[in-house]
Amino acid sequence: NKDFPSIEKAEVAPINGAVTFDIFIDQSILEVFVNDGLTVFTEQVFSPAENVTVYTTSETGAEFNRLGWRMKRTWKH
Repeated sequence: NKDFPSIEKAEVAPINGAVTFDIFIDQSILEVFVNDGLTVFTEQVFSPAENVTVYTTSETGAEFNRLGWRMKRTWKH
């Protein structure tokens, strides 16, 4: 949502030369677990999940391994 922009940043150290990301998205929550949960981001999103972007950058040349899952909603309306 343009009224609630958010940019989250964290410095993480590669483990064995790589940084891993497990990304979970449902109707309104985005969760990112970095390096098996050593760093975690949880964000409420106010837009369709296809409009959410996760960027990764490296100053050390670390390899990024990303896995993403779209979750089904648990509440029935």
